[in-house]
Amino acid sequence: MSLILELKTGEPMKKSLEWLMEEKGLFIYWLCAVVVYSALSLFRHWHFQSADFDLGIADHAIWHYSRFEMPSDTISHFKNLLGDHFAPTMALLAPLYWICPRVEMILVAQAVLLTVPLFPIYLFTRKRLGRFPALCFAISYAILWELQAEAEFDFHELTLAVPAAALAIYFADEEKWWPFFASIFFMAMCKENLCLLAVFYGFVLIGKGKWGKGAILSVVAIALFLFEVEFLIPCLGERPYIHWRFSQLGSGPIQAMGTCLTHPFKVFEIIFSNSTKTITVLCLFLPFFFGALFSPWGILAIPLICERMLSDDPDYWVMMYQYNVMAAPILCMASADGFYRLARRMNNSTLREKYLRYLSVLILVLNVTASLIPHAPLGHLMRYPFWRFNQEEITGREALSLIPPDASVLAQSSLIPHLTHRQVIDRAEENWKESPPSDDYAVFSLGENAWPLNRQEIVELIELKKSQGYKVIFEKDGWFVLKK
Repeated sequence: MSLILELKTGEPMKKSLEWLMEEKGLFIYWLCAVVVYSALSLFRHWHFQSADFDLGIADHAIWHYSRFEMPSDTISHFKNLLGDHFAPTMALLAPLYWICPRVEMILVAQAVLLTVPLFPIYLFTRKRLGRFPALCFAISYAILWELQAEAEFDFHELTLAVPAAALAIYFADEEKWWPFFASIFFMAMCKENLCLLAVFYGFVLIGKGKWGKGAILSVVAIALFLFEVEFLIPCLGERPYIHWRFSQLGSGPIQAMGTCLTHPFKVFEIIFSNSTKTITVLCLFLPFFFGALFSPWGILAIPLICERMLSDDPDYWVMMYQYNVMAAPILCMASADGFYRLARRMNNSTLREKYLRYLSVLILVLNVTASLIPHAPLGHLMRYPFWRFNQEEITGREALSLIPPDASVLAQSSLIPHLTHRQVIDRAEENWKESPPSDDYAVFSLGENAWPLNRQEIVELIELKKSQGYKVIFEKDGWFVLKK
């Protein structure tokens, strides 16, 4: 009955329109952020700076989804990519390829997904600190270094979970439980490790007195994680789970959990065992002046930090890549809540309001300044060469156009994202001398990044393909296209 009454009066729609008109500046800012991050990702890709890990792999899987096919991946050699990471939510991007079947579609989608949390961040913060500080927090979020690092590193399934993490906090704060649990479920389906983050959402609910909801969430989330890692992913991938890289904690998830519970100081020691880890952890909290430490929502950073800093893989410790992006909306909203809790201790309302306004301005100034430093990813957009294409890149597009869409192809890593809409694509790898693939075509560039080979190995591979009967059909500006 109440729903019918709301529909008749149109009150909810009226409030939504009023809010949109009131904050149209924030909406325009969001659109600008989408354009900026889209430009950063797209021009990097057009400059052949993207790679098969992870843009090529993700694009290949989504292309299969768009054709209602199993997401097989010949790049990383999985018959079903869900056997690598359980991320079924990537299938939701498939309709984009029905509109325009190009890899650029998911790069634009990523820009939208990264920046859309500024709306729940704004609403969550306005409720606590007021309109002006909320605008500062939302603007600051959209230029955080974590978002820039993700946009500069191609595409990753974690991007899909970023809005869900922010919405889950907002819905829990509003006690809208069905949307909250829907957000948590969506987040957990973005990647198997996010089930552990869902466990800590349950801990926060328990701390807020929602014992039943919190306990059920934590138990179900940890059971789902163990099911995916121990059974589902090995079954789909036809091999054991290959992403366990925590040898200092134990040989598997259960043993690692035991180590964390029985030796917490050892965990703390590993997290801050070198300067790289320490700097990254500090930089996660610094953009909002460590405000997250004063909020119960701040404990959501624990599984994210532990996953990175307890890993044996040094790539997880750095500020580059996509690994830190999940922490961005969480620490932003936790900081807003933390400063609200601190401000409540001030009896003078005028002083409290000034404190929050000045603090939010300082946060905004810090993040704007950080985004303008020379080596920040957004700094590429301020350099003229980033907006133009050299002759080698123009020739590259000409070379790639010679490869038919239904042909299998062998290519180096930086070329694969431009060729993934086909059934078979192979990467020129370290073991190419032992068993080089016999694809219909092979394409190489001596002027582009040759990883995982070097330039000389690419030259040797071209000669090897010639000796196998391949004919060079295109050679110009360091580009080679060979046909079987």
